[in-house]
Amino acid sequence: MWQADPQELAELRRIFKATLSPRHAERTAALEFLSHARAQPEFENYLCQLLVHDTESAPDVRAAAGINLKNAVLKNKERSREYLKEHIMAGLALPEAMVRNITGNVISSLFAAQGVAGWPSALAQLLLVAELPEAPAALKESAVAALAKICEDSAVSLDQEYNGERPLDHVTARLLLLVSSPQATLQIRAAVVHCLNQLVPLKSQLVLVFLGQYLQALFTMASDDSASVRKRVCTAFLTVLETRPDALTPHIDGVVAYCVHLMRDADEDVAMEACEFLLALLERPDPAFRPVFQAQLQSVLPVLLEKMVYSEDQIVLIELVDERDNAQNADREQDVRPNMAKGKGAHNVGKKSGPEQQQRDTNASDSDAESDADSDSDSDDDDELELWNLRRCAAATLDAVSLNHPQEVIDVALPELQSRIAAILAFGAISKSCIELARDKLPTLVPFLVDRMKDPETRVRQISCWTLSRYATWICEEADEGGQYASYFQHTFEAVVLLTLDSKKLVQQAACLALSLFVEAAEVPLIAYYVGPLIEHFAKCFAFYQRKNLLILYDCVSTFVFGLSPEHANVLLPPLLHNWQLLQDDDTDLWPLLECMSVVAATMGELFAPYAMPVYERALKILANAIQLNMDVHTDPLIEAPEKDFMVASLDLIDGLVQGFKEHSVDMMKQHGANIMEPVLACLEDHERTCVSWRTHC
Repeated sequence: MWQADPQELAELRRIFKATLSPRHAERTAALEFLSHARAQPEFENYLCQLLVHDTESAPDVRAAAGINLKNAVLKNKERSREYLKEHIMAGLALPEAMVRNITGNVISSLFAAQGVAGWPSALAQLLLVAELPEAPAALKESAVAALAKICEDSAVSLDQEYNGERPLDHVTARLLLLVSSPQATLQIRAAVVHCLNQLVPLKSQLVLVFLGQYLQALFTMASDDSASVRKRVCTAFLTVLETRPDALTPHIDGVVAYCVHLMRDADEDVAMEACEFLLALLERPDPAFRPVFQAQLQSVLPVLLEKMVYSEDQIVLIELVDERDNAQNADREQDVRPNMAKGKGAHNVGKKSGPEQQQRDTNASDSDAESDADSDSDSDDDDELELWNLRRCAAATLDAVSLNHPQEVIDVALPELQSRIAAILAFGAISKSCIELARDKLPTLVPFLVDRMKDPETRVRQISCWTLSRYATWICEEADEGGQYASYFQHTFEAVVLLTLDSKKLVQQAACLALSLFVEAAEVPLIAYYVGPLIEHFAKCFAFYQRKNLLILYDCVSTFVFGLSPEHANVLLPPLLHNWQLLQDDDTDLWPLLECMSVVAATMGELFAPYAMPVYERALKILANAIQLNMDVHTDPLIEAPEKDFMVASLDLIDGLVQGFKEHSVDMMKQHGANIMEPVLACLEDHERTCVSWRTHC
């Protein structure tokens, strides 16, 4: 049997300690030593010795050795590793929690590399330790935690036959006994439920046979003191719903009531997991569960509205974000996320391209509005506001409820209108239902929202603007058809326009998106009156906006360039061309500007003639550079692969010029002299989806 050389072990101990040194030179030298040591055949054995048996090393040194061991195992899965398989389990009994956890990671990685055939005793050893009455609780918990990692990483391999048996069968049976054991600690219960949640989706016959027993165990644990267990129970209900919904049908009343109750749990993770179950239940295509859900709407809806309110912690974060959201503050580099060129079809000549394009798949919840609003930074505060959380999940669930039970939602939500900001979000989420079933309430709702757009609170203005945009179709229809409330359009539209110059960037963004929706929803004659004032207003926005909102403004301008006069063109084009000249050819901010210019060129036609040649020349240059880089990257590994969106956006702009100038575009191309077909043909041979989408329109 292999034994470690004490001197080499001491040297390796010193090296791993050095990898944790605050001194850069010491860390670098230690890492270089390790890179050479990895080539030694006994290196993994020494790592195991450090992790499991070396009592002289500090826990962080042993953990570092364990992480290296896990990575080494995953890097080379072909070795037999008999020493590791014989000794690694001992690490689960160590007193340090960090070392036990790392040991579990190594065990899971080793099992993934070896499989059941290569390490047949692993599962039996872990289960035996977990079941031993006399074993210390920490040891049993570590064994079950390692099992949970194996189930996460290797569940499929457990559902295969080895020597005529499926490991999954006996593992499932023993886990169910373990979770029901009175000796099982809360950590064991949570980990076992997590294990079973990985196994149920496999739909193995025996697992499905045990499903009834599993559900009974879940019902027993439903009121567990541990938040971790309650969360896993909700996850389990969701897993069963997605795998075998028929097994849940007899219990669905109780499960729904349970999840509604848990939405008020003190632990937000538990509450959100419960809400996720309700959302998944509502989004199921089969109608079998709808009557059950309908019977509990009176208890569900108030909780959803309650959970859509900002928490105190979120309010503090919002205040921090708002402090630096002033319009005069320049955007930081991390504030502006990478853009994606939308490609051909994003600039069809004519006005109606459908509000869905501008709506950016808002999905009738506040999540996208806030995603747009909150995404002004990648800082910790902004990231936390952007995360999928209970409030957003509740809004999405309300959206799903409103699609299936619109009248009930309206009846419950309307009385809450003037008492909660959550109701403003809610009426954005249920706009479709309100327009269809509660039109008599809209004459009260719309003026209320317009007034809220003057609120001193930034988020109230931003969310009210978004919610109001959800009713753009009704407001515009009333005006187009000369309805009783036709006058609402002017007040609403002007309020939205004013907010595009708000002092807060979040509100500017929401107003630009709302303005696009109103322009898309209205008939041309209704908007024509506002063309002149709006063009001048856009010019002010171009001078006022920081980098990120400029990108959104380009999109907004693209919806509004129909029917421009020469005077309008002289106001709109200079700021566009000014930004066009400021950006370098490889700046990704150029993509939305290229797309905007393509719409302007296609729509304005001959009015764009004074600017056509330099614009065409630069678009062709950007296209040629992108094609050349794309060719060079295949021969020079040092060259970074170019963004194909430069090709798409420049092709789009050339296409916009052709659409605008029609037969005169040939004269423009001849005057320039370059052969446009060469780069176009090169793009036709591109096999990536970014250029394929454009290619289909050629």
